[in-house]
Amino acid sequence: MKDGYAPFLKSMMPEVEIKNFSLGGAPSIYGCYVLDRENIVEDFDYAIIDFCINDQQMERNLFLTLENIVSAFGSMLSQFKPGGRCKPLVILFPQREAFTDPRLMKVRDAAKRLCQQFNIATIDAFDLVATAHSQYGADTASFFSDWAHMRKDHAQAFGRLVVDALTSLPELKFSEVTALLPNYSVAHPCTLPKVERGTSLMCEDTFVLKGDELAMRIDGYLAGFLHWCNDDTGPLLLDAGGQKLCLPCRKEKRTLDNRFAFTNPATAIKCGGPVQMRVGIDHAYKIMRVFGNRPDFPKDGTEIGISGLVVADKDPMQAGTKAINFLERYEMQSKKQTESEFAFIKSFAGIEAHV
Repeated sequence: MKDGYAPFLKSMMPEVEIKNFSLGGAPSIYGCYVLDRENIVEDFDYAIIDFCINDQQMERNLFLTLENIVSAFGSMLSQFKPGGRCKPLVILFPQREAFTDPRLMKVRDAAKRLCQQFNIATIDAFDLVATAHSQYGADTASFFSDWAHMRKDHAQAFGRLVVDALTSLPELKFSEVTALLPNYSVAHPCTLPKVERGTSLMCEDTFVLKGDELAMRIDGYLAGFLHWCNDDTGPLLLDAGGQKLCLPCRKEKRTLDNRFAFTNPATAIKCGGPVQMRVGIDHAYKIMRVFGNRPDFPKDGTEIGISGLVVADKDPMQAGTKAINFLERYEMQSKKQTESEFAFIKSFAGIEAHV
C-alpha cells in the first residue's frame, strides 16, 4: 500500500484532505463496514473504491463466493445516491495471473456490470494492461512487482488517471438491482471491555472477548467482522442458528500480527436471534474456511478484540444469485436493443441509398 497510488495522490493534491481506510487482505464486505463506520456517503466528497484484487483472490481460492461478493459490492455502490454529496470512483485492478487465468475475470466482469447499473465511473486496469499488450507488445507480467501489486511507477501512473477522473465524474442513477441486494449494518459487542487499538492507517475501539461466553442478538446473516490480530488472538466459536462454527482469526503469516484483520466465512452465517460467542478450540465446532488460515489447523489463543460485526438483513447468497441473474438479463436485453437499433439504421441507410 505504501507504493500504491494512494500516497501518490497526496503529493498530487496537497491542498486536499485524503483519508486512507485501506486494510490489506480485506474483501468488499469490509467496504460495507467502512461506509457505515466513517459515514462516507454523508461526510466525504469523493470515494475511491478498490477491492477487486482481494475479491478475485478470495473467489478463486474459495474464501468467498461470487454471489457474496456481488451482494456486498452492489450494496456498497447502492449507498451512493443521485444528487448526493459523495461521488464514487471504482478502480478495477487485476492480479498478474488474470491474463492467463479466466477465472479471475469473473469478479471484474460482475463489478463492472454493477458500476454500469449505477452509472459509476471506473478505471479498468484490466483493459489498460491488455491494450498495452495487444497494441504495443508489452509483457503483462512486467506491470507487476509481485502476484497482485503493480510496480511503483505504474501505480503512480494510475494515480494521475484517478486525479483526472475525479474532475469529471458522471451523475449517478438508480438501479432496479438495489431492491435485490441486502442492506449491511455494523453491530458492536458493547457489553465487553473496550480497548483502543491503532495502526498507521486506522484507530479503532475493540471489544475484548476473553474467558466467559458472550450472548448477543444478531437478526440477520453474519458476513464478517473486523478485529485485532496478535499472539493472544484465538478462534471465535459461534453457536448461531443451530450451528456450531469455528472461525480462525490468527493468520498464518507473522506479518499480519499486531494489526487489524477482517475475517469472513465463504458464505454468510444465518443467525436470526441470540448468538453465543467464546474464544478457543473445541472439536465439536466445525472449522470454517477463512482467508489467511489453514482450514484444518486454527491457531489457538485466549482472546479476541472485535471492532464490529458486519450483518446483512437478507441471505447474501440468495440475493447475489438474483442480482447476477438480473445483470445477465439486463446485458442480454441491452445487446438485443443495440442490435435492433443497428439493424434499423442499416435498413434506413439502404433505403436512402436507393432514393
